[in-house]
Amino acid sequence: NIENFPIPFSAVATDVFKNEEVHFCDGDFYTALRASSAIPGMVTPVAIGQQLFVDGAVVNPLPLNAITKTPGMILVAVNLHGYTANNNDDADTKKQRTPGFIDMLNIAYDFTQQRLIQMMIEKHQPHILVQIPRNVCGGLDFHKAQELIEAGRVAFGKAIQAAAIV
Repeated sequence: NIENFPIPFSAVATDVFKNEEVHFCDGDFYTALRASSAIPGMVTPVAIGQQLFVDGAVVNPLPLNAITKTPGMILVAVNLHGYTANNNDDADTKKQRTPGFIDMLNIAYDFTQQRLIQMMIEKHQPHILVQIPRNVCGGLDFHKAQELIEAGRVAFGKAIQAAAIV
């Protein structure tokens, strides 16, 4: 159970019926993890009693509000919607096209997520902000685990240098 972990842990999910952020700070770890990572349209929502849960990022993509800062603590935030990585594409040679219906929905969702993240960072001011480029993978690119772990290491190294803490 989560409450038996040696360090505090909270999984953040979205209650679909109440449109609110829910923090799983105790109880079954597997259930909390499933509820907090049920990506709408890709992963089946998790029903617990009369509640239905999906990914917490639906209402809060960077839940810094779940952390209580204490003296001497270093708050590290990992933004999975970071700036787009340059894939050495020549922007002048790419044809611009008008996005289709689904693309526009994704673009609008991404803009909303980015704005929520920006507001959370401004309000809670992490000491170290790790920016993972949004285009480094897709939502189902689990087969790229080693590549993504390395991208995370590189991003963390840059964030540490930028923060000048260590």
